[in-house]
Amino acid sequence: MELKEIVEQMKDKEFVGYCTPGCGSLLGLRLLVQSLGKFILVNSPGCVSINKNSLKMPYANLGFNAAAAASGIARSTNELVVVYSGDGATQMHVSSLIEACSRNDKILYVCYNNMAYSAIDYLSPERSLVKSVAPYARYAATASVAYAEDFIEKINKAVLLDGVRFIEVLAPCPSVTGFDMSNTVEVARLATECGIWPVFDVESKKLNMTKRPLRMEPVSRFYSAIKIHLKDEEMQRLQDKTNKNWKSLSEGKLL
Repeated sequence: MELKEIVEQMKDKEFVGYCTPGCGSLLGLRLLVQSLGKFILVNSPGCVSINKNSLKMPYANLGFNAAAAASGIARSTNELVVVYSGDGATQMHVSSLIEACSRNDKILYVCYNNMAYSAIDYLSPERSLVKSVAPYARYAATASVAYAEDFIEKINKAVLLDGVRFIEVLAPCPSVTGFDMSNTVEVARLATECGIWPVFDVESKKLNMTKRPLRMEPVSRFYSAIKIHLKDEEMQRLQDKTNKNWKSLSEGKLL
């Protein structure tokens, strides 16, 4: 389904869940639901509270074991099984997700990263879930609510593949750092323009950058936008780390 069509349909779509005003996680969920249509949704505890009465689809709200549960469900049905879970919950059961990859279980796992799970370095390359999962998954990608069309294209691409498909979507939450709730998409876009949140996918161990900023902005712009103020040496450390990670990804390598 094309982005324009999805946006038009979303205007009249019933509410799918609850979260902090301006939180990108709910936007990510709405894009996911609208682009896929019929599927079985599995969810872990997190920042998004899903309204099961309005989804009109099979829905399982579980503990921090969504990957394992989704694997079991997928083995008992031919329907598409999709997990929508936060980065915190995903970190807690990432071993189950990797085990699902080894079994080639047919699940689509969408992880929303709303920057709420850790401290200043929450978007650090060392914390990347995609880099942890990519060596094992059939398909792995990063996405962003700032680039809805790219996100939808990756969802549609993943659906056509077998095995575990993993997408981590950046979905900033204003309550975490205090940016204005009307600036969610702009903050997400700035994260990519500053090189902090590279947007790419990995299929058959081949890495492809799907969004490249026309001009790389300094990381200080992003941290200023989310109202985090750092000492010069700390900002330089983050800039150096970002530059190193971007160079590696641009060369088709995961750090």
